[in-house]
Amino acid sequence: MDPWSRERKGTLEELEVESELLRGNPLGDPHVRPLWVYLPPAYETEPERRFPTIYLIQGMTGQLDMWGNRSAFRPNTPENVDCLFADEGCPPAIVVFADCWTSYGGSQFIDSPGTGRYLGYLCDEVVPFVDSRYRTLAGPAHRGLTGKSSGGYGAMVVPMLRPDVFGGLATHAGDALFETCYQPEFAQCARALRDEYDGSFDNFWADFRSRPAFTKKTDPILVNTYAMAAAYSANEDGTIDLPFDTATGELRDEIWQRWLAWDPVRMARRHADALRGMRAIYIDAGKRDEYFLDLGAEAFRRELETLGITDVFFELFDAGHGSIEFAIRSRFATSPNACSKLKRMRKASARVVTLVAIVAATALLGFTAAAGRAGTQTVTPPTISSFSPSSGAVGRLVTITGTSFKGSSAVRFGKAYSMFTVVSSTTIQANVPPGALSGPIKVTKGMQTATSSDPFLVLPKITSFSPVRGPVGTLVTVKGTTFNGTTAVYFGSVAADLSSAIIRPSSIKVTVPDGAVTGKIFVTTPAGTKHSATAFTVTP
Repeated sequence: MDPWSRERKGTLEELEVESELLRGNPLGDPHVRPLWVYLPPAYETEPERRFPTIYLIQGMTGQLDMWGNRSAFRPNTPENVDCLFADEGCPPAIVVFADCWTSYGGSQFIDSPGTGRYLGYLCDEVVPFVDSRYRTLAGPAHRGLTGKSSGGYGAMVVPMLRPDVFGGLATHAGDALFETCYQPEFAQCARALRDEYDGSFDNFWADFRSRPAFTKKTDPILVNTYAMAAAYSANEDGTIDLPFDTATGELRDEIWQRWLAWDPVRMARRHADALRGMRAIYIDAGKRDEYFLDLGAEAFRRELETLGITDVFFELFDAGHGSIEFAIRSRFATSPNACSKLKRMRKASARVVTLVAIVAATALLGFTAAAGRAGTQTVTPPTISSFSPSSGAVGRLVTITGTSFKGSSAVRFGKAYSMFTVVSSTTIQANVPPGALSGPIKVTKGMQTATSSDPFLVLPKITSFSPVRGPVGTLVTVKGTTFNGTTAVYFGSVAADLSSAIIRPSSIKVTVPDGAVTGKIFVTTPAGTKHSATAFTVTP
């Protein structure tokens, strides 16, 4: 056994990134984040060479400095990385350790009004920061993303959403097939909230933060479930909807569907072109994974197969969810056929999942750059000629017409990223996303972005109001989407006084005005007017 810690042969630089996207985030978490960058020995000995980059992201509750933790008789992750590149003939790469932790435990590496803009932070701030300071091969064809558990989820989802940034992925026991990995814990959460916290997550968090963390049996499921809700089902104003009734554990189907929209298994079809463009896809999990993420891995692989994506490395091995961070000792042939190289890897009884991705992605992303030369690819930029309808509320399906849409990586309504399907090279169908505001629609393909000449008008949408009846003067809470800039609220044909109303993007608190009679509630914004589905009953 090697003595740990040994002298490092490469270089590990510890930096900080000051993020504008995370400044003022909803949880008040730091906007200045640590960043580690590992430089292989070849970075110093070959000063003219440029290198592929592997980004390593952590699982739920992981913070950056935890990569330096060591289990008994095992090297830690930076030591494993150094060993791979210094001693084992692995093609050299720069390895970036990024931090996307939140005070709920994690961000799932996506943008959410409940936690902050962590997808944007990783793709639009961390990657350019690294590329501007190091000799990288600055393109998605030479940039891979890997992680385990929630990090494995990010490794699947981020390249689907941003193939203009990442061209390869390796997911280890990543969150997928939500009905098997998340839903079984909802009943346990409901019972724990009932028995210990009067049905309130606020009470749970107050208790959790008053004592040493994870000293109660139900802490892990409560933390994890709430963090997932903050990522998948937060409202525009930062409030969080749970996908189950806290009294019974029954599914709230409308909220659960919002979760399922973020399931990698369901996302794959919507982002098939992005996945087809990946230069490396690596999927694995332990057969005894306590969260059934082996089933999610298989479901993700099958969905890829259905989409015609079969050049994938896939393995289920004998392990659970934890303690799978030990390294595979494998060497690669020098053949330029990187996928064949990966499939010819010598299996070893000792394996650690987080680093197999580094080995795999380095071979797959780095083989074209052995002499430090990046490959070139001509990308025809997209154009937008029209879209229909010209206005709609959150959730409305919009058909976008233009050219060269095949391979598009993102559709945005303002700054909000949409769930979309590339129907053909001339047609995209996209849903108006939560958080969207009136403005041009943008379609991104590679490094090119097309912007519509006309704005799309995002209409307000009323989803509910309470109470549903009451006399003049009753304070009514109207819930919905895109209430930004509300100019009028009507009860029937009578306008309410907005001078004392509390208007937020997803809620309005307003009193029933004098003269109001039973009728629907109307909300008017600069984009237009929408009414409630049912009437408010004015009582004597």
